[in-house]
Formats: sequence, structure tokens, C-alpha cells
Amino acid sequence: MVLRMRQKICNFSLNYTNLNTNNHYMNTHSLKLILFDLDGTLVDTVHDVHPAINKALQQMQLPLLPRQHAQKAIGPGADSFINIILGQVNAHRLEEFLSIFRPIYYEMCTEKSRPFPGIVDLLTKLKPDYRLGVATNKGLRTTTKVLEDLALRPFFDLVVGPDLVEHGKPAPDMLLLAMNHFEVKPREVLFIGDTDNDVLAAKAAKICSVAVTWGYADIEILKNLAPDYIFNTTAEICELVRDWTQSPGAMQIEIS
Repeated sequence: MVLRMRQKICNFSLNYTNLNTNNHYMNTHSLKLILFDLDGTLVDTVHDVHPAINKALQQMQLPLLPRQHAQKAIGPGADSFINIILGQVNAHRLEEFLSIFRPIYYEMCTEKSRPFPGIVDLLTKLKPDYRLGVATNKGLRTTTKVLEDLALRPFFDLVVGPDLVEHGKPAPDMLLLAMNHFEVKPREVLFIGDTDNDVLAAKAAKICSVAVTWGYADIEILKNLAPDYIFNTTAEICELVRDWTQSPGAMQIEIS
């Protein structure tokens, strides 16, 4: 990806500058498609994932996990999820865990989960002018239930999950599938997520990446991966989209 950015992060004050003034990332390509991760980006799901994990562990007579530990399992995909939850000692009980966890979580997946602050307003503003999609490592059946129960499904033109591709994030398969579906170029796409897998998937697909800080990943890890932008609020996403559309050329955004 040819867009470069200087980040200065101090008490979550951010300074973003496109240092490559010869770059045509924004000034010659219109934004057409905006993709979102689900857990930790659109929806705060940990309050349902955590108790579902512990209910399954309890049935398996395994130690329960604190919320902070369970939170680390949200987003990485099935393999990492199991490693974090079961560890190497109990990895052989994977199928047993999944057979217990999945129906439990499906039934309670929206009891306490809610969209993050500003998400509904953001989607409402973006929907008239852009194609919107979800690219998540969560299974499609549960993803659809979460989106429908929380009245988010009508915002999205496409929902892509691991069921539809060979490799989940951090592989770019979901993003490439979405781009192919809408027949758009990488420079016409923005991907917004909260974890290292989201940033890595965007880089692999050669599309612009926004990492958000309200999710579940360690912010220092996100910084080290050098996404194109790191934002604290949905308002900053609106500002980026506005500048992409209305302010061609090198872009500087001051946020404090």
C-alpha cells in the first residue's frame, strides 16, 4: 500500500499526515466500498461471548475465564479462539467445546451486545452514498442473527464470513471476495476494524485500513502494525470519508 502516514499518539491525541505528496490514493480514486469488522468494531459483543464461553467451560468441568482473558479470543478466528480458551493442554477437546459453545452463544448472542456509541449514526450517514459490507471471522449464522436482532442488517449490502472463503482474516480472502462482488478496485475501498487481523487483512488486500481504539485489541499492537489511520471515534471516520470525497490531494487531519 502506497499511502503513508505519520502517527503521533499521546493520551490519544492523534496527528495524521499523508507524507507522500505524489500519492494518488485519494485524489484520483473515489471511495465506493466501506467494509467493517463486526465484533469490537460495530458491536460490543464481549458481554455475551464471555458468559457463553464460561457456560461451555463449566459443562466441560474446566476452569472459568475472567472477562479480560475471554475478550482476547474475540476476533482472531477459530484457531486462535480455541488456543486462548482451551490452551494446549485441552486443545484436543476442541470439537467438544464447539458443540457446547455454539448453541449456547447463538441463543444468547444479543442479550447484552449493543452497537458501539456512534455506530448507528455513522452507518446512517454512509448508507446513501456508499456500498457497505461486513467482513467477520464470526460464523455467518450467528453474524446474521446479531445484525438482525440489533437492527443493523439493513445497512449492509453484503456480509462475508469464514463460511464463504478458504481462509479467514488475517488472510485477505473476505475482502477480495467483497471487492470482486462489487467490482471495485483496492484504492476504492476502506476497511475498518479493531484488531491486528483486520489491519493485516487490509494490507494483504492492498486497501486502506482504519484501526479503531474502542474495540478489543491492544493499541500498541495496532500502532506497531502501522495501519493507515487509527481513530478513537466514529466522528473521525466521517471526517476521513468527507475529506476523501471532497478534499483531493495530500490530507492532514488534526484530532485531539
